[in-house]
Amino acid sequence: TEGYEPTRAELSAMSEKSEKKKANRISLMDIITVIKSNAQILWVILINTGTQLSLFVFSYMGVYLFEMSLGRSDLYAFYLTITNVAAVIGSLLANGISKKLSVKKTIQMGLLICIIAIIVAWRSAASGQAVLFTTAMVIVQFALALATPGIITFYSNCAVFSEWKTGIDCTGTIMGLTGVPIKLSLTIVGILVPAVLASAGYIAGEAITETVKTSLINSFALIPLALFVFSLLLVTFLYKLTQEKLDGYAGEIAQRRAEQS
Repeated sequence: TEGYEPTRAELSAMSEKSEKKKANRISLMDIITVIKSNAQILWVILINTGTQLSLFVFSYMGVYLFEMSLGRSDLYAFYLTITNVAAVIGSLLANGISKKLSVKKTIQMGLLICIIAIIVAWRSAASGQAVLFTTAMVIVQFALALATPGIITFYSNCAVFSEWKTGIDCTGTIMGLTGVPIKLSLTIVGILVPAVLASAGYIAGEAITETVKTSLINSFALIPLALFVFSLLLVTFLYKLTQEKLDGYAGEIAQRRAEQS
């Protein structure tokens, strides 16, 4: 069995690694404590949840939309490919655009483009124009990819602000919160999609009614539209950490550390 079963040393190392993971696991109380001392992280989590949930709505409902509402299931594979390519391109360009504008302005621009493009996608889907719908969704995915890296940057900004405010470096805890919106979004979309289909009267194996078609189109577009507007309002009016403020906070933190050493 040599080489197939872990040795005692390997078992001990695995046990230590497991204990470290448990120690680093973020509890609900950790999240509450961070949010109580720094409300900005709450806005960032909500902004991130809004964008992530939109992506999951597109993924989970897209196949139903193409098959039942647009009647073009043959285009779905192409739709997935081209929208993902657009997302990759958007991610690659995000850093350069953020440097020329700012992280916050790039996110605002991306969300604004998403809002306009999703309205176009909604109307084109309602009129059965699958090609125009796909084109609009390419723009949505591209713009959303422009905004997403900046939203992740917001977490590190919150870590700087939190340390400046409390004197405690909780960067690990705050960066660990990036997984919370994904878990929330997966839970919500898992409930949302069946609820939408059920409320529209969808029954597997039976003919698709106009009510089901319309409900799918409206849900696919209007839910993300509301989330994009909500996220844009949070970024614009409630997220207050500008680059100038962060530079000042970082300078004060560095000075404190120098004085302590």
